[in-house]
Amino acid sequence: EGQLMKSVRTYLQSILPICGDLLLGETRIRRVPLGEVNVPKGAHVLISNNRHAFAPSAPEDMKLRSNTLLNQDFPYDLFGLNCEHFATFVRYGKAVCNQ
Repeated sequence: EGQLMKSVRTYLQSILPICGDLLLGETRIRRVPLGEVNVPKGAHVLISNNRHAFAPSAPEDMKLRSNTLLNQDFPYDLFGLNCEHFATFVRYGKAVCNQ
C-alpha cells in the first residue's frame, strides 16, 4: 500500500502540482529547482511574511532545519500545517501562519 500511495501522489502532483497534496491530505518536503515550479500564467508572487516580531535565525540554523525535514511526509492542514508554517519554521524556528 505504501508504494501505491507514493505512485498516486506522484501522479496527482504531476497533473495537479498545486492541488495534488491538498487532495491527498499530506505533503512531502522536497527540493525542486525554481525553474521547475509550476506557476499558473498571470500569477504574481508576493513574499511578505513579516507580520510578527521574530528575529530571523542564523543561515546555518535555517539550513539545518530545512535539511532535517527534507523528504519527510507530513499531514497537510491548510490552517495548522501549510507552506507558510514550514517557511516560518525554517526561517524563525517557530511555525506560524498569519494569512
